[in-house]
Amino acid sequence: MSDADRLPKSEDFERLRQEVKAVWDKLSADEKAALEQKMGAAYNESLAAPTASGGAPQSRRQLVALYNVLHGNLEGDPPGPSDKPARDET
Repeated sequence: MSDADRLPKSEDFERLRQEVKAVWDKLSADEKAALEQKMGAAYNESLAAPTASGGAPQSRRQLVALYNVLHGNLEGDPPGPSDKPARDET
């Protein structure tokens, strides 16, 4: 099996995005705000100190993945220099 065969298809990412958005829409404004703050901090941390080994704790990687799904980075590429850091609302 080639690497291309193992990669998720774009329709898989779209289905994931739709499922995540459906759950997100059910959260209260307070829950969304709390998660946005945590996701944003994790995302900004990933921009500041990217590691090839995936050294961040699993919970931080999950927050970054959620941030990427909610904010349109469905390819899962590591954040690049053109990516905007999340707003810091602390």
